[in-house]
Amino acid sequence: GSKYSYIEVMACPAGCVNGGGQIRAEEGEGEAPKARLARVIQTYRQGQEHRVGAENPEVERFYSELVAAPACSDRAKQLLHTQYHPRVL
Repeated sequence: GSKYSYIEVMACPAGCVNGGGQIRAEEGEGEAPKARLARVIQTYRQGQEHRVGAENPEVERFYSELVAAPACSDRAKQLLHTQYHPRVL
């Protein structure tokens, strides 16, 4: 079996690089938030071959073997997509 229980994929409309749950900058570092975000994005992208998910062989294999349906299919949406709604507290 796998050593992973689950994999969380965050697909934030405005991007979630260094977003929720990620390592935060140390207080008082003096780096502007936008500069830090640019540095995090650059670091993240270094050495990555595939930038388009639909062209990534691992993503294609995931949909083929695990979802057993194309990425935009009803089955994929049912298994992998969610919608957010306001919660009343």
